[in-house]
Amino acid sequence: IKTSFLHYDQTYNISAGFIYPIFGAFRCLLRFDKDKGTVNWIFNPIQMWKNVGESLAQNTFETQSNPQLAGKDKQLWLSNYRIVETQSLRMLLQKNNTTQTP
Repeated sequence: IKTSFLHYDQTYNISAGFIYPIFGAFRCLLRFDKDKGTVNWIFNPIQMWKNVGESLAQNTFETQSNPQLAGKDKQLWLSNYRIVETQSLRMLLQKNNTTQTP
């Protein structure tokens, strides 16, 4: 079994219906730079995963047990998005507080 995106070997298989609502949550970390015409991460997605990955997985598997329904569940997508969005706002506040401290 290989992963869908990077084709790494894996010993388990998780349905895309569970994976996509988790991946989709990270889109709130993307920002478009109009001047350069590029899209960039506002925070490292790997670090964000370390911060909220467990919450995303828990939310996903507690919300739906059927992967077909999970991938189509608008509320699941929204709640996962809000988990990442909330953490990114916390990180922005923390960043602003440390830069303003004399």
